Amino acid sequence: MKKIIGMIIAAYAIASVQAEDVLQHGAFFSLAPVYWKADGEGLALGVLSRSFLDLKQSQVKNLNFEWDFGFELGIGYRIPHDLWSFSLNLKHLHTTAEASAHAQEGGALFPLWTLPSFSLGQFAEKAHGHWRLHLGLLDFLMEKQLRCSPFLSLFPKLGLRTSWIRQKYNLEYAGGSFSSEQTVRMKNKFWGIGPAIGAGGDWRWARHLSFFAELLASINYGQFYLHQDEDQRKEKQKVLGLHGIYKQSVFMADMTAGVRFSHFYSRTLKQVFVEIAWDQVFLNGQNQHMRFVSSQALGEMVSNQGALALKGFHVKAQFDF
Repeated sequence: MKKIIGMIIAAYAIASVQAEDVLQHGAFFSLAPVYWKADGEGLALGVLSRSFLDLKQSQVKNLNFEWDFGFELGIGYRIPHDLWSFSLNLKHLHTTAEASAHAQEGGALFPLWTLPSFSLGQFAEKAHGHWRLHLGLLDFLMEKQLRCSPFLSLFPKLGLRTSWIRQKYNLEYAGGSFSSEQTVRMKNKFWGIGPAIGAGGDWRWARHLSFFAELLASINYGQFYLHQDEDQRKEKQKVLGLHGIYKQSVFMADMTAGVRFSHFYSRTLKQVFVEIAWDQVFLNGQNQHMRFVSSQALGEMVSNQGALALKGFHVKAQFDF
């Protein structure tokens, strides 16, 4: 009996899918609010220790990254030739992270971002950090629909991506070996452009419902602009003023997977679909903030090269005409 019911359901699903017209041409647009959380590598405030003499009992104090809302917008056109479509898609997010640290009695916080002092044992009693991110990813993609079966469609993609990624990181250190509050202000900006390639898949398991997944990878060649200041607030004395500009290639990858509900019409509005999905965005080598590592050679510095990642959900509606 179960087999008979299963065969009836499968036959009904195939008939309903085959009865729906494949969209041959027309414009479409989409809108998706996103709820994402960023994670940045190598943005710790400092190292908390129970002693200002050693690190035998210590921990790294990291930022607390927040969940924030952003959006995705898309417009495109499907040409009446071989199921090709062209689209322009924008992802945008503004988010922040913050953290404070306070050393216990007899302990210390060893800063990671201040210019090393000529005197040994530089440490603070407390610290505060605030980080901001402005992210924009714009993709121009051409995509072809491959109907593998009544249930399965594949979508190879090829195009261009341009990206704007701006980070600001402000820190304050006080107490300990600092005679006054020490402030560090850093900017890390990147703009780039490069080829993008990817693929998507849609597996329909009911008349209006399907599972889908998409992957897009890109290498953006662009420019980093770095700016870093350090001041002693009480004395109003500038300790560091530095900026740097250089070019670099950066790898990026997006992944999304979820469930989609679609409905076809025979009027001007040809299709509406709504989806809910999990997103992951990986941006390699975005943390280029500069750290000075020697009090004897002040020009000796390193950059963390840490990655920036985003994760979260989106709910998307698309209208095809």
